[in-house]
Amino acid sequence: MIEFFSRRCVGPTLGLFITMGLSAMALAWPPETIPQLDPSPRPVEWVEPAALDLPSDENLQTITVKDRTFTITRISKAADTQTFHRWQARQGEAPAGFDANAAFASYEKPDEALSFVGSGTGGKRSAERLVVQGCTFIIDFQEGNFEKFNPRRSAIYVEGYKEVLVRDCVFISKSRPSDPLRKTIASIYAADCVKVQVQDCYFAGRTTGWRGHINLWGCGPSDIRNCEIDGRKRVAGGVWVATGVGEGKIGFPHEGDDPSLSIYPPGPLRVENCYIHDQVGKENSDGIYIQSVRPYLVRNCKVSTWGDDSLIDAGFRDTSKKWGDGFLPNHGGMGIVEHCEFSNGWIKDSVGMGGGMIFRNNLVKNAWFFPYAFDGGSWYVVGNRFDPMARVVLSGKNGQTDGWTPGEGMFAKGGKMLFFNNYVKSGAKVAAIFVAGAKPAPVATSVVSDYNVFDMAPPATWAIEFDKSTLNLEQWRERTGNDKNSRIGAGSLDDFKQVDPKTVKLPGGVEMKFGAVDAGLSGPVGVRNPAVLQRALPLLKAFDEELRAESYNVDPETVPVTAQTAATKKESRPWASGGGYQTIDAKNAGDSITFRVPVTYPGRYYVTTLAALPGSGNWRLAIDDKPIGEAFALTKRGGARHGVVDFTAGEHAFTFTAVDAGARLVLDAVRFDNADLVEQQAKRQQEARGRAEAAKQAKAAIDASKIKFAIPELPVVGKTKGHLSESVVKGRKYRLWQASAQDVVMFEVEVPKAGTYAVSIQTANQTDKGVVQLIVDKADAGKPAKLAGTMSLGDVTLTEGNHSVGLRLIEPKNAKDLKVRLERLDLLAQDKANQPAVEPPAPQPDGGE
Repeated sequence: MIEFFSRRCVGPTLGLFITMGLSAMALAWPPETIPQLDPSPRPVEWVEPAALDLPSDENLQTITVKDRTFTITRISKAADTQTFHRWQARQGEAPAGFDANAAFASYEKPDEALSFVGSGTGGKRSAERLVVQGCTFIIDFQEGNFEKFNPRRSAIYVEGYKEVLVRDCVFISKSRPSDPLRKTIASIYAADCVKVQVQDCYFAGRTTGWRGHINLWGCGPSDIRNCEIDGRKRVAGGVWVATGVGEGKIGFPHEGDDPSLSIYPPGPLRVENCYIHDQVGKENSDGIYIQSVRPYLVRNCKVSTWGDDSLIDAGFRDTSKKWGDGFLPNHGGMGIVEHCEFSNGWIKDSVGMGGGMIFRNNLVKNAWFFPYAFDGGSWYVVGNRFDPMARVVLSGKNGQTDGWTPGEGMFAKGGKMLFFNNYVKSGAKVAAIFVAGAKPAPVATSVVSDYNVFDMAPPATWAIEFDKSTLNLEQWRERTGNDKNSRIGAGSLDDFKQVDPKTVKLPGGVEMKFGAVDAGLSGPVGVRNPAVLQRALPLLKAFDEELRAESYNVDPETVPVTAQTAATKKESRPWASGGGYQTIDAKNAGDSITFRVPVTYPGRYYVTTLAALPGSGNWRLAIDDKPIGEAFALTKRGGARHGVVDFTAGEHAFTFTAVDAGARLVLDAVRFDNADLVEQQAKRQQEARGRAEAAKQAKAAIDASKIKFAIPELPVVGKTKGHLSESVVKGRKYRLWQASAQDVVMFEVEVPKAGTYAVSIQTANQTDKGVVQLIVDKADAGKPAKLAGTMSLGDVTLTEGNHSVGLRLIEPKNAKDLKVRLERLDLLAQDKANQPAVEPPAPQPDGGE
């Protein structure tokens, strides 16, 4: 091992080491395209994703960060350097002293996030390995305007590495829901890395604006095991592994650059022995989210009480995006979710998977069960136990008849759900077993169900279609042939041991089994290394106490009532939130109720009343007989902030008095927010808005100073090489230039004043990819630019008068009829005499955002 010393490394005493060597040939994921969309299922062979054992024996340049504690308050100050290195250094534009062939890493400061960008312009060309082991990360971003998404706002950001190993680490996010400027995107964000292993790590706290504590984007073989993610009853994300940003919005790190470098589709993926729990709220932050990964295995994981979003959401969603010369295909990928436990949340699976997804031997407890199987994929739900199950087994959205994906419904283009050999138990009255989604998704033709035990009182309605028509059990059996052999009432799956497994043919050659199975977890979940928990638990206890002093709720049903003339009734919240609330009804104006509320932390606090459900009429709040704020009405779910109260420690009388007769207050909680902190955060937000407004004004002033030429109105100079025509998109006129490599188009412009100008061209709805060269007066000028919405083509010096300005298509070299939608040509004076008199926005302390 060679110790590496530089201005970015402070030596081995901090546990930082680097080994150097040669890289073996990278794995290959050649992007697949087809001429047109094909939603039909594709045959597959199941190959179980292997558990990784990193670091490998491959001789790679290795950065090791070991046994350190980071209290992260800022992202790396080298953001601009990283961006420059990632996208421009390979083009020969590196600044003096910058080594374009060396990995850039920022890891020497204990208050900065770890940040690494590979030197190979992509993971497939990387010769680098990152090992982070035994470290503790307290994530508490303090600086910068964090309204804009930035994946580098993570404890570890790594892009384009050959191997990434994060093991035995603790991540605690101190992101506050009350402060939108201090968002934590992820604990680990890895993009475009060939192999990723996350093992025996503990994650806790809030992540927002993105998808998870563990966030893998466009990576190759990945292994996540023996991890715990604790949402701490706040909005948080779990495990997020995908090709792009999801929901059909697929992105690639190398799109428009070098598609052959893309790891597409990502995977294989293995998620095993993980425990993900206790999240509230909804910010599109699923417990486990897997999108367009081929193949994947989720085994022996427990996901519970995951707020208003999915416990697990898995499948393919990229069959509709055009890329290059064709469409991304329905891969024929396949996934298996087995021996897991899912409770108190939603389950959404099997979206657009050509090979299908097998959901087997899992325990499902009080969870909404949503299949969205379309674009050729089918969902095989076999050998599971649903106990207990309420209202419905299979649902459109929230038990209603509108589909979560309105265009497709639950099923379309060949997708089905096969529901066999499952045990379903419910002590409550069940409204229906199957509920359809949208019009293209009739239950009667999309669900195939049999050999199940429904241990419950038979519901009057067995299936509800999208048009709200209903089928009872007899009609369901007669019309569909489904559940003819299923047992209604107490029974055992052992009755079906002798069923021919060929009755259901699972994809990938996986064996189908009938009869009783061991559903649920097959072993322990969570962190196996006790030293990790020993580090995490004291930190969590201290952080929870810190948060409680900043902001906390008191539930009225937990404190005594000392006086009342209004009627009250305690109610239970839906399972997703837990707890309860109180309904307060006032027959007459002046009716009231008084609670004795303990205040643990003395100081100035804003007091807010939170309502679980809509109420009626106006109310007033008094604390210790002193009115607080104005009368308020909570006619919809939400809260009313009353004002600031200077509290002493101890008990205080909270009195709610009706202003109107017949008023109702659905009281969920009384909230206390530290006033000093609220005011500080409000000041920070105001300053951030001021910076944003200053930047907006500066941009507008610069835009107003541009000399703008509408390209459809410019005279064409000479004979255009390629085809030029007039067109319109969304009311915007443009000239469509269909060009082959080295074709040229030129226009005449009149420059009103001599000077040096930055030249840019705006396009309309530009989708085709390529590179163009600016031509001025028959000579190359400026610099090449990628086709984009706005193309910056460099600076040119122009005399007053007429000039010919145009483009030559230089890449791709085999281009034919590539479409360039030319809308506007802009000139921006670069000499001070012609520039607008505006002050640039003040730089921000994080150096980039």
